Amino acid sequence: MTARAVILLGAGNQGRVALDLLRDADVAVLGFLDDTKAEGARIDGVPVLGPFAQALASDWRARARFLLAFGSPSERESWGEALRRSGATLFSLVHPTARVARTATLGEGVFLSAYSVVFPNATVGDFTMINNHCSIGHDCRIGVANLFGPGVHLAGNVTTGARCAFGAGSVVQPCRTLGRDVRVAGGALVHESVGDRVTLVGNPARRVLEAGSPGDAAADRAP
Repeated sequence: MTARAVILLGAGNQGRVALDLLRDADVAVLGFLDDTKAEGARIDGVPVLGPFAQALASDWRARARFLLAFGSPSERESWGEALRRSGATLFSLVHPTARVARTATLGEGVFLSAYSVVFPNATVGDFTMINNHCSIGHDCRIGVANLFGPGVHLAGNVTTGARCAFGAGSVVQPCRTLGRDVRVAGGALVHESVGDRVTLVGNPARRVLEAGSPGDAAADRAP
């Protein structure tokens, strides 16, 4: 049976990146859904099919799988859960150059970009986005809807809560635990465990403020 084509949720920069990665993997793309683009517009040759809400329509669910192609952790969680409740099929993208250890586990709706590695016995939570050149160390436990910018490295036995976000080039030392909704700035070196809703910057990383609501900037697109 021929695999169903993929519809991308999000036609912004991350959506364009996702499209390119899908083409590398020879995955057919039906189009984009996006609230900010005109229906019928074309993004890198692929049509915008309508707004995000159409992802929940029964005719699309029968015809396609869905890839979450935006970075906001709260959006990824809310849309991933909404699609799952609707009976839609979420597509997990693993680029051909990425490596997933035989004993590692990827959740549903995961995005694993080029040249990234998930090491043995690591678990990656549903709806997580891992951008290019990242490494998830052995025995890590990654929560739901985490976001990893390019070049993030987690050493072994790191645990993260839901909706954490890691800026490009940040590093977490081994055996650390991060709570929910933690924000790690680009280039930060995390050397201690922290609780929920903390923002970390610098090398060594220091706490600068309590993280704001993870949905503040994305509320308009929540299902």
